[in-house]
Amino acid sequence: MNKQKQSKSTSLKAFRFKRFARKSYSVFNSLHKVVSIGVLSGCALMNAHSASVNPVEQTRIETSTDSMLLRELDEVVVTASKADLPLSQAAKQVTIITQQDIEAAPVRSTEDLLNYVAGVDVLQRGPQGVQADISLRGGSFDQTAILLNGINLTNPQTGHYSFDIPLNLSDIERIEIIQGPASLAYGAGAFAGGINIITKKDTLSNAYAKTEGGMYGLFGAEARGALKTPSAVHQLSAGYDRSDGYIANSDYQLLNVLWQSRFNIKNNTLDLQLGYNDKDYGANTFYTAAYPNQFDDTETIFASIKGETNGQLKVVPVLYWNRHYDCFQLFRDGTPGIPDSYTGHNYHRSDVFGANLTMQYASAWGITSFGGEFRNESILSNVLGKLMDEPIGKYTKSDSRTNISYFAEHSFVT
Repeated sequence: MNKQKQSKSTSLKAFRFKRFARKSYSVFNSLHKVVSIGVLSGCALMNAHSASVNPVEQTRIETSTDSMLLRELDEVVVTASKADLPLSQAAKQVTIITQQDIEAAPVRSTEDLLNYVAGVDVLQRGPQGVQADISLRGGSFDQTAILLNGINLTNPQTGHYSFDIPLNLSDIERIEIIQGPASLAYGAGAFAGGINIITKKDTLSNAYAKTEGGMYGLFGAEARGALKTPSAVHQLSAGYDRSDGYIANSDYQLLNVLWQSRFNIKNNTLDLQLGYNDKDYGANTFYTAAYPNQFDDTETIFASIKGETNGQLKVVPVLYWNRHYDCFQLFRDGTPGIPDSYTGHNYHRSDVFGANLTMQYASAWGITSFGGEFRNESILSNVLGKLMDEPIGKYTKSDSRTNISYFAEHSFVT
């Protein structure tokens, strides 16, 4: 019986497919029939013919492919977990924007650059990174952690100000983006993911400067330099941008200053960061078109110190402090016809103090990481928080919260 079925199936006539007839009954006509597609067979024969008659060209193709694979295997160490792992071994979805990508992209700010990443939603208000809300994978801008060299600078008051970072585009070496919950790597606020901006680590003394100008009072200047000493490298970066705006109340002034020092102590490193950011900008229709004369004045000061020991047991302690001032004006100073119901501007001062400790032990079984994080966030305001017994200057309300977390992680490395 089996032999008869096999003989019958092998004797079926093969039909050669030539083109689509676009008939509704075409699929039924092909049932229980053998159909050969000549195009695919022809392609296979052409490839085989090309490789067989020209072995020199085949060798050249294989060599080119091998070199291409070698270039693709260049690894980047990312911080998608507490253990520093190559990108190929990261267990999370990580997107890397390299320095080459930054130089090739037609952008003027970090926020412009993030627009090119799939899964990242950038809502910009104003040019040059005046203000932007960054969301990952459908989360809100308050659920995205923003870090600078691993230091969490996420604003506790509102995600509108999380990108008030003292950073110029030319300072960036790469950007690591984790999409999805990343609280283990980036802290308690990384519900939807995190963005870690890594700055350049110069090894030699150098200097760089640029300036630009344009219509509507556009002016920009930027300078950065590095000084190498026997035991450390010091870097200073500063940038200033301004414009009168292309419509009423769209003017802005931006100032960034960032100081970084890296000390090498017996094969261990100590990193210091000091930063200052100041923004003044007209917020025409930023939040609502009903109030076209809104204005925002923000100021950020931060400092951090990070150590790292090398060896089988690596210890990474971190201390940081971040202060943010905000004056929001629903009616900009000098606006005519301010209603009597307007009680005045909103003033806020938020402070963040944090301490992290991470320990990593490398063995034949992989990398084991454990440690903890302490983060205290507080705010002084005249509109947010609980009423204080005694006002502090213009601030009449305050509030605070503390997050303490512990972690343990093991990464199997092959």
